[in-house]
Amino acid sequence: MHKLFTTDDIIRFAYNEMQPEEAAEFSADLYECPEMAEELDLINRTREVLDSSVEVPQAGVIQSILSYSAALQIREIPSRNMTLEVVFN
Repeated sequence: MHKLFTTDDIIRFAYNEMQPEEAAEFSADLYECPEMAEELDLINRTREVLDSSVEVPQAGVIQSILSYSAALQIREIPSRNMTLEVVFN
């Protein structure tokens, strides 16, 4: 008896997130179900488009953000209206 595979299963297969036994069963069913093969093809093509459109910030920008984060301290000043003080090192 064949397992029913969902779209989530197809996505897990596309991203190699299945256990080897489950992936083998999926592969066998893939050859018998053209609709499932079409869905996998669509997911793979969509992933390629998304992967090619990812923008990576320049290293200097990342370093600036990390430096800013490391230099930022927020301390609470005791008062009735709970004011916060920002201190830069």
